[in-house]
Amino acid sequence: RTFCVSAYKALSVLATDAPSEMFDSYRLFAAYHTLRLISYNDATHSCGLPIHQEMAVGLASAFDASTLIEIVDFGAGMAQESRCIAEILRVKHGRTARLHLFDIPTPRKSLLDFTCRKFDGFQCIVHDVLNSTKIPPLAHAVFATEVLEHMYPPQTMGFQEELARALVPRGLFRGNVGDHGKEFMHVNPNTAKSWIGWLKQHAFRKLRGGLYQRSGTLVV
Repeated sequence: RTFCVSAYKALSVLATDAPSEMFDSYRLFAAYHTLRLISYNDATHSCGLPIHQEMAVGLASAFDASTLIEIVDFGAGMAQESRCIAEILRVKHGRTARLHLFDIPTPRKSLLDFTCRKFDGFQCIVHDVLNSTKIPPLAHAVFATEVLEHMYPPQTMGFQEELARALVPRGLFRGNVGDHGKEFMHVNPNTAKSWIGWLKQHAFRKLRGGLYQRSGTLVV
């Protein structure tokens, strides 16, 4: 762990790259990146986990039946989990969800947009993070899986501000806020340090590992 922490600090100079430099690197590996993402299980093959059922039940019961459930997936990739929840809400609970999917515009973006329009029974809005990273207001669920641990402190603070602004009371936050102390040159080994106290301070209640609900009363 000590070695990984030291390596992370040494490589932090990369966090000072201009956004254009980072996006250029993604363009260079865009085809490989897309192939890697589509190698994961699709949403229709990974919806059987208890956490997915619990999230769908929680959203359906927390918000009025007439509410359009707004789901944000930040660093969406192919949005396997968020699409999964939207599908369960539609099929098992008769609820309508709209997805806001944020990521870098590699070829994956076009594929995801096509998949949502052609095969999914709900609306997907694919957001280009080159243009904006602002989360739409009145979000009922925010996903940030496999992304928080890749952020350096300035990016973490910016995302936390957006989460606090946009997620409504009783809304759900799904994110990996644990440490990654043994993953060399890949992620922040001290992710928890940036998140655990912040979640408590902003009235997030832990439901299970990686799943939190924001406390408070929704004012309509």
